[in-house]
Amino acid sequence: MALLQLQRACERFRSHLSDEETRRVENVKSVEDVRQAITQMERYLASRQKLRNFERLVPFLDAADRLTKPIDVLSNGVPFLPYIWAPLKLILQISQDHTHALDLILSAYSQIGASLPRFARYGNAFPDSHDFQQLLGHIYEDIIDFHCHAYRLVQKPGWAMLFSTCWGRFQHRYDSLLGSIAKTSELIDREAASYEIVQAREWRQKRLEEAQDREKKEEIHQREAVNKWLQVSDRNGEKLERLHSRCLDGTSQWVTSSPQVRSWLQKGRGKPVLWLHGKPGSGKSILCSQLIYFLKSNPNWNCLFFFCDFHTTGYGITVQVLRSICAQILDLVPETASFMYKECVVSGKTPSTSFLKEFIPKLFSFFEDLRLIIDGIDEIGSSEHGELIKTLAKLAETRENFRLLVSSQDIPSIARNLKGRPTLIVGKQSASVCKDIGLIVSNRLEAIHEGLDGCVPQSVFTEIRETILQRAEGMFLWVHLVLQVLETTDNIQELISSVEAFPKDLEQAYSKILTSIMSRCQATDVSKLRRIFGWMVFSTGGQPMRKFELRLGRVLHADSTIINERTKPFPNVLDLCKPFIEDGPGATMVFIHATVPKFLQVELSGPFINKEDSCRDITSACIAQLTQSLTLADESLERLQHLDCVAQGFYGLLPYAHEHWIEHLLEYLELSQGFSSPNSSSILRQLDDLSKSWFNLVEEETARASGGESHDPRLCWLESLPSARALVHRALELRKATKESIETVPSLRDATLLSSVRTRYHTYVVDLLAGRNCPGLLAKDLIAFKEEYGPSAFVCPIYGCDKAVVGYSSTSQLKDHLTRHQEKLRCFKQDCFYNDVGFTTLRQLKDHQRRHHPPPPSIPQKIPQRLNQVSQAPATTSTNPKRSHHESQNGVSNQSRSPQFQMTPREVSDYLASLADKDSTQIAAPMSDILTDFDFDKFLREEDQE
Repeated sequence: MALLQLQRACERFRSHLSDEETRRVENVKSVEDVRQAITQMERYLASRQKLRNFERLVPFLDAADRLTKPIDVLSNGVPFLPYIWAPLKLILQISQDHTHALDLILSAYSQIGASLPRFARYGNAFPDSHDFQQLLGHIYEDIIDFHCHAYRLVQKPGWAMLFSTCWGRFQHRYDSLLGSIAKTSELIDREAASYEIVQAREWRQKRLEEAQDREKKEEIHQREAVNKWLQVSDRNGEKLERLHSRCLDGTSQWVTSSPQVRSWLQKGRGKPVLWLHGKPGSGKSILCSQLIYFLKSNPNWNCLFFFCDFHTTGYGITVQVLRSICAQILDLVPETASFMYKECVVSGKTPSTSFLKEFIPKLFSFFEDLRLIIDGIDEIGSSEHGELIKTLAKLAETRENFRLLVSSQDIPSIARNLKGRPTLIVGKQSASVCKDIGLIVSNRLEAIHEGLDGCVPQSVFTEIRETILQRAEGMFLWVHLVLQVLETTDNIQELISSVEAFPKDLEQAYSKILTSIMSRCQATDVSKLRRIFGWMVFSTGGQPMRKFELRLGRVLHADSTIINERTKPFPNVLDLCKPFIEDGPGATMVFIHATVPKFLQVELSGPFINKEDSCRDITSACIAQLTQSLTLADESLERLQHLDCVAQGFYGLLPYAHEHWIEHLLEYLELSQGFSSPNSSSILRQLDDLSKSWFNLVEEETARASGGESHDPRLCWLESLPSARALVHRALELRKATKESIETVPSLRDATLLSSVRTRYHTYVVDLLAGRNCPGLLAKDLIAFKEEYGPSAFVCPIYGCDKAVVGYSSTSQLKDHLTRHQEKLRCFKQDCFYNDVGFTTLRQLKDHQRRHHPPPPSIPQKIPQRLNQVSQAPATTSTNPKRSHHESQNGVSNQSRSPQFQMTPREVSDYLASLADKDSTQIAAPMSDILTDFDFDKFLREEDQE
């Protein structure tokens, strides 16, 4: 629309021009050509002493010049621009000899220039605005119309004689054009104002988004740095989800309505510490999970939790809990990230028990109401109970906004530390517990009845239900075991007798189940059963074993060191261990209760497993897997062969073996006192084979360089195997270097051949998951591989990381994790260049902050003594006659002056001026002492006399 306006206006004007005049107009390429023509006219008129004020044209010319860009954009390349300024040149050249007409024309253009909008402010601001272009079209059209009428006036024959008359008649039209220009300019001003308001709003929004984005990045960095400092695993949340999922709807709800818990829930009532205890298997952990979810459902309550179980490290439990508290507070209140980053990470603190005891109360101040539920502390050593309970109870009893609930068995080491605190005994809640057990039994029996296709009368299940409820005595675990046994029965008689004959004592029940399992096994299966339980009890890493790892661990031993198509175990081989084990989170297997691994190691079970034999089996399996994995370094084999072996799961135990084989080996050698026992000969043979294979594959210089001295006394057991000792020594040294440099060189990798093999294995895993370059592999095999290995395939390459064995499900998650190892300490001062660069050490960060962001100097408490050379001068001697005369007149002598202020006024002034250069650590005291001690009147009088 605006372009059509320009076109019509130009065509109207061209209709009054000859071809020659049209060429003259279009040859005026810029406003500068008009300025030069005006300069020539001024010289011409000056020579005739008829100068006119051509400065009146400056506003018009300036506006026309600034109108160039938006009109050029609007015209889209069509030559409209010269018609803005070129006609002025023609009109002035025609009228320059007629001063009266020239004055009127100059005045008219001056008024037009004054009415044009302020293009200097926003002429280029909105070339893409349709409304603004439309208004520009109106301005352009009015200017061309004025050019047209003015040009027609000076083109008529005898125009000089008729100009005054014609101009008077044209005045009405001129006033109309001038009013139109003024009105359009006003509209442009309004449009510009509204546009600038929008732009300002958009600018503010953009800056706000940038600030929020930067703030978010800083928060993420600080949270990652704090989490890295705390070194807390994420298994606590997994335990909560698993426990909550096992809770049947409608059960465990009584716990929130019990008087003890209601009093504990109400702020300001009752005591801040509550002890929930009961027999093993009475459902304490399930109750805690229900209570946690209940608290989390109310936004006014904040709940922290910690679950101790079989995999919880038995030492340093207090610092583990305190670190977990900090990590969970960080999740609940992300705003604490900067505070914790500054107080903990930047300050170089260690997350020790002593520091966290003092620091955590500061974090509690961010909450009005905070609860901590800790479950299963009887699972850890009794020597840890006292410190843990005393530490947490002190926090609860000294802070009004913090309350503690402890859930455990009633054992002496816990009871004496919780003496005098309110208790909730699960066994005494018989009515509520019996109701919950009834719901669970009815639900499970209904599922069994449906599984049997209704061939068992309902009356039988009613009888069984009543029998279970009578014998349960509040033991949910006992009920679970009975129901598991019922699922394996073959007839009605067994259904009824299994319940009646099932022992009421938990250990006796375990013994009966173990006897039943072994009765179904062949002699060779018993050793496999022991290996499975041994792996679950004595594996390291602090996390449950995955199913495919347990399956391979069941097969690999001293006499079976290769996994292939014939020896690869079936997926259901772990079912033999049920009901002692069950599915855990993340395709893992876990014990149904923490009492199971204890039972397997006591006399009542045989003991069924012992530590030395289990460590031998685990060590043997790890070495076997490492030895077989060296084939991945064999360049003579095709890539497809390696892919096929990986896809079939032959190397599924490799990540665990690579991470933990040395620990298991040295632990076993310490238990067996070297290779002296007959059972250790197989380990000796396997270790010798592994070290020789390694020695043959690596460069000779590398192997020879690995035989240095080691400070680990356990390596003395390998003196008889130099090559094996060299391999273990090299791996230990590289791991030690990685661990020691994790703060300064976090990306350091283990460069041994075994690590190269492990890296190659993971490359194949990633290729299989992505389906890249896998010709010949069956689709069903790829699908099965992805389902089993996909959720944890992307592992961290850093030794000792908790994600080095069980990783992530995607590359992006792994990349985010790896940034934590590579994170540097950053300066978060606004616009600081080092915001993104970072520092590798705390000292570098502090040096940077002191150099570039020093705190403002504070006033010293007292002005220091005079410089040494002044203070050492005789007190009676005065170097200033005027000063001595002034002192004698006022009865003040040098001896009577305080030595603290033996400074001249100029020295004092110089000292005050130098305060800005002082280090802030040397300047720290209020000004009140100076105002009290210093005689300013005397100081001013002396300064005047000087």
